[in-house]
Amino acid sequence: DDELKPYLCTLRSRLSESRPKDHKPGDLSSSTLTELCRSSPRLLLQQDHCSDCFMLIRGREGNFVDILSPVDVYPEDFWLQAAHFFERGEGASMEMPGGRY
Repeated sequence: DDELKPYLCTLRSRLSESRPKDHKPGDLSSSTLTELCRSSPRLLLQQDHCSDCFMLIRGREGNFVDILSPVDVYPEDFWLQAAHFFERGEGASMEMPGGRY
């Protein structure tokens, strides 16, 4: 629901993060994940202008945010409120999960 395009590298990270804490981390390689996606009748694997593939759910519209777009769709007031929240509000004491994405 975050509207980020589900590239396989991101999907691998999210799958790893969502495993139970007591579960030993398995190495889910890109090739294994690619084959799993290709073998599923519900999933569609596509190639973008990048070198990485992304996965879609068949029959579901792919409406994704373009993270490289210079167009900001949020009003300036949104960013002011967000800055206040994270710098001085409740968000100032929150611990956010780390990661590359």
